[in-house]
Amino acid sequence: MADYKISIQAEFDIDQIYEYGLDQFGEARADKHHMEIYGQFEFISEHPDLYPISEVTGFRKSVFGPYSIYYRILDNDDVYIVRILSRQDQNRVFQ
Repeated sequence: MADYKISIQAEFDIDQIYEYGLDQFGEARADKHHMEIYGQFEFISEHPDLYPISEVTGFRKSVFGPYSIYYRILDNDDVYIVRILSRQDQNRVFQ
């Protein structure tokens, strides 16, 4: 079974998403959503070829609610989560 690793920038994205959820919806909902994101990482690691490669970034892209999770498959079949973006311009972010 493959595993996943998270980039430093993706960890920052996760923190920002959590903080936004906490401010907008409260702790219980932010915690639940936080766990759902990690659940999606698990799903991606179990089915890494399921999502297509983005023509713009060269990374695979899983759309999860309002977020796009960008990742690549490593040589050992682990998944490397690169970014989690929400309503951001992917061209600007990946330049």
